[in-house]
Amino acid sequence: HEVRGNREVAFEAVRHRGTVLRYASADLRADRGLVLAAVQSEGDALQYACEQLRDDHEVAMTAVCRSGRALGYTSASVRSDPVLVCTAVRQHGPALQYASEALRADRDFVLPLMEQDGTLLKFVADSLKADAVVVSAAVMQNRNAYKLAAKSVKSHPAVLKALGIDSDSD
Repeated sequence: HEVRGNREVAFEAVRHRGTVLRYASADLRADRGLVLAAVQSEGDALQYACEQLRDDHEVAMTAVCRSGRALGYTSASVRSDPVLVCTAVRQHGPALQYASEALRADRDFVLPLMEQDGTLLKFVADSLKADAVVVSAAVMQNRNAYKLAAKSVKSHPAVLKALGIDSDSD
C-alpha cells in the first residue's frame, strides 16, 4: 500500500474514505492534519488515530459530528465533555453509552436527552433509572422506556401519569 508511508497519497486517500487511515504508518496516524482530513470524511476513522489525537478536542468533535459512534474511540477526558457528548448523541443516540459515568449519572445532563429519545434511558446510570423525573420524561417521549426503568419507580404517580394512568383511581 502506497498509503502506508506517503503523506500525499495517504491524504488523498483519506479525503475520499477516512477509514483508509488504518493502512497508514504510525507516524501518519499521529499526523493531526491527516487525521482531521480522515475524520472529516468518516468520523469512525478516529479509531485508527494515535491515542494523543483521540484526546484532541477538535479532532474528536469533528469525528462525532460525522458519526456519533466515534465517541467510543475517544479518550476518557473527551467522554466527559458535555457539549461533545451531546453532539455525538444527537448524531447517534446510542453514543450515550460511551459518555463518562459522571455524565450518565448527571440528572441535568440526561433529562433533555430523555425528552428527545426516551429509549436512551437504557444508557443512563442505574440511579437515574430509579429517578421518577427522569423516567417520567423518558416515558412521555416513548412509552417503551417504561420497560427500562427500575422496578422501584414503575409505580410512582409521576411515572404512571406519564403513561396516562391515573394513580388515584381505584
